[in-house]
Amino acid sequence: MVISLHKLGDSVCTIPAIREIVNFFNKSITIVCYEENVPIYEYALKGINIVGLKHKDFYFEDRIASRHARKIVKCLKPETIFDITGVMTSATLIFNQRAKRIIGFNREQFKYLYDFYSTMRTEPHLIDIYLDAVSTFLPIKEGSSLRNFPADIVKDHSITIHPFAGVKSKEWSLGNFISLAQRLNSDYTLKFIVHPGSLEKDIIEEIRRHGIPVIITTSTKELMKELKNCALLISNDAGPIHVANLLGKAAFSIFGPSNPKYSLPIGEKNAFIKSDIPCSPVNEKYCFTYVDQSCPSNECMKSISVDEVEKLVRRFILELKIERK
Repeated sequence: MVISLHKLGDSVCTIPAIREIVNFFNKSITIVCYEENVPIYEYALKGINIVGLKHKDFYFEDRIASRHARKIVKCLKPETIFDITGVMTSATLIFNQRAKRIIGFNREQFKYLYDFYSTMRTEPHLIDIYLDAVSTFLPIKEGSSLRNFPADIVKDHSITIHPFAGVKSKEWSLGNFISLAQRLNSDYTLKFIVHPGSLEKDIIEEIRRHGIPVIITTSTKELMKELKNCALLISNDAGPIHVANLLGKAAFSIFGPSNPKYSLPIGEKNAFIKSDIPCSPVNEKYCFTYVDQSCPSNECMKSISVDEVEKLVRRFILELKIERK
């Protein structure tokens, strides 16, 4: 059993580690994840049993597993558990489980729950954090090919924009994204994808008046369907850039309080722009506010102009040989 209780982007980053587990055991594997991430693992790992847990199966903002969640794991009777979540959430889920061995990483106070324990690394890349979690038990081969996803680059003129992120401080302004879309729309076919309730009705209508569709996706499966049909995704440091990478699509990402060394999708089909102000993270994963909304100005994202992004996006489009309308 693999316990992977992550957000969208991190779930994609766990896939190389899970592939190593599947290749090593070559037998029945079950992945336990949040239900919204089931389509991610179904796409990447064919024929694997996947159990989706609801967020209501956990208490205190997904920190503590409920009795119901622990019962689900217990009834599956795993011989070996790999915990590649590494927080209190998974620690409370595996506590008192009768597996022969428990392998993984977590905070220091939970290390005694594991038979094979690794400390959480504090350096790039996110994918390597999860590979570390299984490397105490499995032989992990070296090489970038382990971390890459096959490319599926299309040359047509379709560009998708996803203007949001899981944390507000990671977001370039919606107005900037709209301006960028207007500039590109004469040469390429643009569309926005957003989740329900993220945009006011009048803003959606305003974007559509410029001839740019706004697609509201209500599930991960719908998000994947939209991304499969595009040549390029433009977004913030957020889950969709990793989903695009999994699908083999090109992505251009905008980074501010977080460091692309840690979370930029790996591969030549990815490009980015990063803010360069005194408090921008250089070697650390995040800025000193820890990507917190308490930042007084969010100056890192404000410092990135539409002109700069357009210039780099157009250069990346030429590299990808995406056709114009």
